[in-house]
Amino acid sequence: MAQLKLRYVLVATLGIMSLFVTPLVAVGANSSVPSQTVQVSLSPYDPENAPPSKYIKKVTETKTTENLNLRKSPSTSAASLGVMPKGTIVKLTGQKSGTWSQLTWGSKTGWSATQYLSTRTYLKDDSVRYMTRYSGIYSTAARTKRIGSVNLRTEVSLLEVSGTSSHIKTAYYHGWVDSKNVVRTRPAKQYRYVQKSGSIYSTMNPKTDAYLGRIHHAEKYEYRRWDAANRRDEIYVNGRWVWTSTTNRDYVTPQYRYAQRNGSVYSAASKTNSKVVGTITRGTRVRWGAWDSANRRDEINLHGKWV
Repeated sequence: MAQLKLRYVLVATLGIMSLFVTPLVAVGANSSVPSQTVQVSLSPYDPENAPPSKYIKKVTETKTTENLNLRKSPSTSAASLGVMPKGTIVKLTGQKSGTWSQLTWGSKTGWSATQYLSTRTYLKDDSVRYMTRYSGIYSTAARTKRIGSVNLRTEVSLLEVSGTSSHIKTAYYHGWVDSKNVVRTRPAKQYRYVQKSGSIYSTMNPKTDAYLGRIHHAEKYEYRRWDAANRRDEIYVNGRWVWTSTTNRDYVTPQYRYAQRNGSVYSAASKTNSKVVGTITRGTRVRWGAWDSANRRDEINLHGKWV
C-alpha cells in the first residue's frame, strides 16, 4: 500500500508569513508522482511591498582633506578668506582654474587647491523616525481603514507625508499614521507605578487572557500603551510585555511592616492551599505588598522573595 507523507515548511520573517505546502507521495523507490509547491501571496501592506522612501536620496558631498585656505582668487598669493578645518563640508560651484576649484563655505565663496578636496556620492538616509505613542496604521492617508498598529518608541522609516498623515514602514507593515505621532528623536521611556498589588496577564482582553503572575505595591515598570476598552496598561515585566489593571502614572511610596513576633511565612495567602516556605523573626522590617483580609495575612518581601 502506498504511503502518503505531507511536509509543511513555515517561513516567518519580520512578521510576514508565507506557507509552503509540499505533498510528497511515496509509492516505492521509483515514484512517478510529482511534488507540488503552493505559495500564499504576501499582503499589499507587508513591508516588502512598500514604495521607496522620499527621504533616502543620492547625495554628492565634498570635504576638505586637510586644514585648507579659502582664497579670494586661484593663487597661493591671493588673500585668505579663512582656514577651513579638515573634514569641512563645502559646496563646489563647478568653476575650475588649473589646479584650483571654486567653492562656497558658509557665506563665503573663494578658491582652494583641488588636491585637498574629496568628493563622494552616497545614499543619505534621512527617513529614520520614532513613534511618540501607540498608533493605528491605515491603508491610505485618509486613515479610514485600519490594517495594523505600531507601539510607542518604535523606530520606523518615513516614506512620505501627505497633509496630516505620514506613510511609514515598520517591521510588519507599511501604511499611514497621524503625523503628530512621528518624530526624529526617540522619546524617553515611560513608566507606571503599581498602585495596588495585583495580577498580570498575557493579553488586554479578560475573555482570552492567561494569568502570568503578580506585581506588587509601589513597583515601577516601563509602559507602552493603555487599552481603554479593558482598562489595562501594557507594561514590561521580567523580559516580556504583559497587561495589568493595577498601574498608573502617580508615584507610589513603598510601605513597610515589622514582624510582631517570631513566626512562619507561607507560599500563598490561603491557609488551606499554602505551605511553609520560611520563618521571620520578631522586629524584622520588610517591604509590604498587600493585605488579605479573608485569611488575615500580609504579603511581604522577605530576602528578595514575595511571601
